[in-house]
Amino acid sequence: MSETQKFDQGDLLAINKLREQTDRLVYQLGQIETQQFSLKSLKSSTFEKLDELQSKEKQLAKQLSTKYGTGTLDMESGTFTSES
Repeated sequence: MSETQKFDQGDLLAINKLREQTDRLVYQLGQIETQQFSLKSLKSSTFEKLDELQSKEKQLAKQLSTKYGTGTLDMESGTFTSES
């Protein structure tokens, strides 16, 4: 026959405290994973937008080069100095 024995109240409290701490850490890990997923998605879309902007920049540079030739633009004064 098996014998039944009651756990000491202090031992039960220690077990419950460890369970609560474990649950809290598992919850925090879940939050971290969720944040990492969101950051990965944001990073990916930001790189896509950066690629689009770089393509637009190249197109604009090509158009301006065709229109003005090669040279230097002073953005403050809006003047262009050709390399010729």
